[in-house]
Amino acid sequence: MAKVKRELKLIEVGGTPFQIGFQYGEACPEIKKMLALTYKELEGVGLGRAAVAPLVQKYIPPIEEFAPEILDMLKGIAEGAKVGFEEICLLNVWLDIVSRKLMQGGCTSFIASGEATSNGETIIGQNIDRRPALEETLAVLKIKPNQGPQSLAITLTVGSLGIVGLNSAGLGVNANMVLHKASVSSHGGVPMAAIGTKLLATENMAKAIGVIASAVKISVASATSHLMAVLLASGEGDSVNVEAIPDDLSVLYPEKGIIARANHFQTDRFKSGDLMVTLAPDSFVRSQRLLTLMTQHYGKLSVDVMKELMQDHNDYPDSVCRHGDKTFPPDQQRKSNATIISNLSEKKTYIAWGNPCQNEFTEYKL
Repeated sequence: MAKVKRELKLIEVGGTPFQIGFQYGEACPEIKKMLALTYKELEGVGLGRAAVAPLVQKYIPPIEEFAPEILDMLKGIAEGAKVGFEEICLLNVWLDIVSRKLMQGGCTSFIASGEATSNGETIIGQNIDRRPALEETLAVLKIKPNQGPQSLAITLTVGSLGIVGLNSAGLGVNANMVLHKASVSSHGGVPMAAIGTKLLATENMAKAIGVIASAVKISVASATSHLMAVLLASGEGDSVNVEAIPDDLSVLYPEKGIIARANHFQTDRFKSGDLMVTLAPDSFVRSQRLLTLMTQHYGKLSVDVMKELMQDHNDYPDSVCRHGDKTFPPDQQRKSNATIISNLSEKKTYIAWGNPCQNEFTEYKL
């Protein structure tokens, strides 16, 4: 069957943080529709509007401490979209709120660099696995700020900031949802969207690791923790796998230029509190399967090879290229909403919107 050519909405913005946000909000009239969908998602886990409002407020002071420029972006989005500031904050923290009650994602990520690749390039990528209905909420945000590197980010909901992508300094960012028992009891702290956005505004790996450490420190003070593990890579060939819990942070390194991960903790001291053993046992299969495939193609890995590997259906439907499990109710199914592969050496991103086995990759570049 021929693959479908689908392109995500590309939103190009620039200027000061407020101007960036305003242009984003003004370009996306569908933000109001996204708000309605978000409230419906929250109601699905027992959180009505009255209960959500105080939860959103818990995230605003940590965002301001972590990155006041991001708060300016959110204010700009609200003004440009002609909606309330708190509503835009909701679009940027609802995933953090819901994920403490229900496993939302099932992403599989990778990095390949140096001798592992066909010509020494650095390649980073992942799929984004969520409920099928959320596939339509994705977009690509291209940012040209007055200061700092330009970035190309994938937003999980139109109206929210990007979590994964690459920037003009050659930094690539992947994110995998994780869940530790210490993260589920309270709300607040630095949300995933704020962490991803600040990471994509950094100029090197050292500063990026410092960004994650700062988010953890602020979240600890709020008795909370962010809910993602982060893969970082640079066009120079450096790469790390960063995992964190409320009072600890771990930096893991590639083996022979390869990292593959999914949704469980790989740090030994974090494993006793890992909730993915029961919530997403397929994580252990997906990460090992991708590592095996990458090892089989060692020295020949490229963007084109990774496009093929990310279509793998081993352990279907809970495979790397994930398809909805029809034995589950619709609201509990997960599928690959998109697959993103970036060549950091060339500063290009390739995105298949929907399952990569059914949809072609589209090239995006800075």
